[in-house]
Amino acid sequence: MDYGYNSALLSLTPHSTPDPFCVYANGFFYLTYTTNDHIQIWRVKNLQDFMTTRAKTIVWRPRPDSDVSFVVF
Repeated sequence: MDYGYNSALLSLTPHSTPDPFCVYANGFFYLTYTTNDHIQIWRVKNLQDFMTTRAKTIVWRPRPDSDVSFVVF
């Protein structure tokens, strides 16, 4: 049996999601990943739903005049 790299497992969304982190809690899957200017969390009941139906919530965005107002990672 081949346990090598399989990129199909990494395709949870139709968008680029660098540095993804996914966790299952309280009946939902939560996904966050590296963005340029904010932190957001996606929430779905089934992993397949990341492709089409997902609740997105921005949980942090820096003040525009702050030192970290761009290239957040």
